[in-house]
Amino acid sequence: MKPRDLFRHIEKFSNAPGFAKERVRAEYLARDKWSGETTFANIYETIDPKYAHLKRTELEFEMCAFCLPEVRDAFNALCKKREVYLISDMYLPKRYLEHLLKLCGLEGYMDLYVSCEHNCNKHSGNLFKRMLAEKRIHPDEIIHFGDNKHSDYRVPRSLGIYCANVRRPIDN
Repeated sequence: MKPRDLFRHIEKFSNAPGFAKERVRAEYLARDKWSGETTFANIYETIDPKYAHLKRTELEFEMCAFCLPEVRDAFNALCKKREVYLISDMYLPKRYLEHLLKLCGLEGYMDLYVSCEHNCNKHSGNLFKRMLAEKRIHPDEIIHFGDNKHSDYRVPRSLGIYCANVRRPIDN
């Protein structure tokens, strides 16, 4: 349910003791080195070389993501009635995420904003500001849904965006 969980699975699957801890460390260092935002490539440029071979494995594990059918159906129905934009603080490239969304059956959204592609994030509010400016949308014209109380609720609310903080399935 958290990125660290994925790294622990990779560590066990690949018999790579210490990978989970090193992967977290590498991302932290990469974010620091590249001014707060980073990419998947930056992380693997920073990671201990003995774990570099796990880059492809991590992408393969990410492809195992799934979407609950009722969530998929609700999302796709909403996309038929409204303009839907996706916005994410993420180090994986937009193209990869679009492929993952398609595999999960999530379709019809207008655009996807990914922090690593824009070198700004939701946490600071700058990714929201970028999306609003580029799409020429006023903050009170949108509703943002997310599960992070700071990045998905407090920050967008401070920008005048209506927000709904949703619980992660594991919290239910």
